[in-house]
Amino acid sequence: MTERRRRGPVVLAVSAASAGLFVALFALAVLTEPGQRADVAGLALLTAPEPLLAGTARLVRALLPVAAAGVLVAALVAAVRRRAGGRALVVAGLPLVVLGLATVLRDIVLPRPFLGAHGYLHNTFPSAHTATLAATCVAVVLLLGRRPGGWATAALATSVLLAAWANVATQAHRPSDVVGALLLVGIVAPWAVPASRPGSRDGQPTPESTNRR
Repeated sequence: MTERRRRGPVVLAVSAASAGLFVALFALAVLTEPGQRADVAGLALLTAPEPLLAGTARLVRALLPVAAAGVLVAALVAAVRRRAGGRALVVAGLPLVVLGLATVLRDIVLPRPFLGAHGYLHNTFPSAHTATLAATCVAVVLLLGRRPGGWATAALATSVLLAAWANVATQAHRPSDVVGALLLVGIVAPWAVPASRPGSRDGQPTPESTNRR
């Protein structure tokens, strides 16, 4: 219980800081003319210029979520086998929560005022695609129940970076959209951490709980 109480302020601080940065980014990149102009300039700079590179970006954008979903299912099965069923399902639901929130924010809540012909006019902030992929990687880490090794960490981080790049390189999203997506995950994901760190595991006391006794 003491450990959970210690986590509370950290979770709140990370989530609040991410929320503040999310709002600031939206206000600057979407609600101001210089921000919109800089965003579309970044989009033009990062768009894949060569047909082969553009095709690679489209392939990454299409296949990476499928691969990530497969890894998530495998991590969920492993967690259920460790008798973490209910908690595992809560953590595995993180990508769906983030997907729904990103979609509602992008399509319903957040406006995009016309401040000049800066790229396409409809709102694309935040990127639901990038947010869901990043949330899936976070969920995999939490379902593993331990800190991932170097190769696993590198693979997950690379997956997130590739998703962000592919969404901009294919002109599906502006640069601010993918940054906002990562900040959105920073708002939501910390709240899944306490659910993934119970006071006992597989019906047995954890080392922390044993030491407290």
